[in-house]
Amino acid sequence: MHVMVAGAGILGRELIKVLLNQGHEVTALALFEREFKGLSHARLHCKAVDVTRAETLHGVADGVRTVISCIGITRVNGKVTHEAVDYQGNCNLLAEAERAGVQQFAIISPEGVELGRRSAPLLQARQKFEKRLQESRLAWLIIHSGGFFSDLAMMAQMAQRSPMFVIGRGVERFTPIAVADLAQLVTEEIGDVRARKVHVGGPETLSWNAIMQICFAHWNLPARIYHIPRWLCQLALVFVRPFSARYYSMGKLLVFMYTHDLPTPERGKTTLREYLKANVKAT
Repeated sequence: MHVMVAGAGILGRELIKVLLNQGHEVTALALFEREFKGLSHARLHCKAVDVTRAETLHGVADGVRTVISCIGITRVNGKVTHEAVDYQGNCNLLAEAERAGVQQFAIISPEGVELGRRSAPLLQARQKFEKRLQESRLAWLIIHSGGFFSDLAMMAQMAQRSPMFVIGRGVERFTPIAVADLAQLVTEEIGDVRARKVHVGGPETLSWNAIMQICFAHWNLPARIYHIPRWLCQLALVFVRPFSARYYSMGKLLVFMYTHDLPTPERGKTTLREYLKANVKAT
């Protein structure tokens, strides 16, 4: 099967490796050639494109059976916006997939997209694109995932030298997952070409307080967790918005994620404790 993976970030790279190991032919898209560093295989075709410019995509999906989009930005940088990338960039890729006669188009989004219409710009853009995808004539697959262990690992690194801060009470739960487990689950799901939405997470549903306790326990340290009132963060964002779209967008996403229950079905195999033990070392 010929699969296109759009985006060569942490999830995209893992998907490429899993698909190649399974014997598939893979076309990989990224903005810069340097994003493909370390990826080399006879069945891998790497192409540098700018998904925000539709003309750069012509022909990239020819002969492809399934497109998996990992396109998106989690940290706004400079003039790049979620509207331009998460929405319009994915729309441009979908239009090219439709033109090329691709059978299936899959996208992986954060859990909570359905709740984000009036919340974080990332979730607004994803919700808007997912609506467009469901109107497509292609077999669509929307996968909503819990947060990545790789992001929580950065929190664990902080825990070895400083207290940790939670927005709100810290009791809201979600189901984080190892990227390797998510990549494996995605490749299993694309075998079914029915139009559908799937929710996936790791093997444990945890509160933010529990996650931070795990981070401190990784270093055999007592937990030092401080709670910031939600209203205070929201007030701060009012003052940030006129001066920095980047920090406003990041702040909105953080407030949303910390203060909503976002559990998903527990399908991954690797626990957070196991992941930290294998990947987070003292610095």
